[in-house]
Amino acid sequence: MKSAARATADLVALVDVEAKLRDVEAKLRVAVAARSAAHLAVLDARKEEGEDSCALALEWSGILSACERECDRLQRLQRRIEAAVALECEPSKALVLKVRAAFVASGRTFTGWCEQNGIRVTNARQALLGSWDGPKGQALRHQIIKAAGAKVVRP
Repeated sequence: MKSAARATADLVALVDVEAKLRDVEAKLRVAVAARSAAHLAVLDARKEEGEDSCALALEWSGILSACERECDRLQRLQRRIEAAVALECEPSKALVLKVRAAFVASGRTFTGWCEQNGIRVTNARQALLGSWDGPKGQALRHQIIKAAGAKVVRP
């Protein structure tokens, strides 16, 4: 079992990686859109020159498929990072305190958030403590940590 400090440091690193991934994903989407627009302009020009429309359509569908594959790859990577963040955040009394502090720091309360989301406070607390650590408890823990924000994992 990792020490709390080591787990926190690992989690901070994962949150930083997640933020960088979101930046890269946004830049990639812009680049893909620009590349697609450029390819479309070239295909339109070639169509005006009388090139075979079937060949152009096949080429365009290939470009779209490549863009979709790249977006899918980024989404899979995003899900893996989110899962790693959830796994790295070990349940403990300290986690409960950090979550409560993060909610208060953002002007909300843990209890209020639970009520707004239809979650029993006792279930949420058990998920954070680890006494409810099945798949549903882990999913709830991840949801709570995400709602509380990155402040939870800062040392």
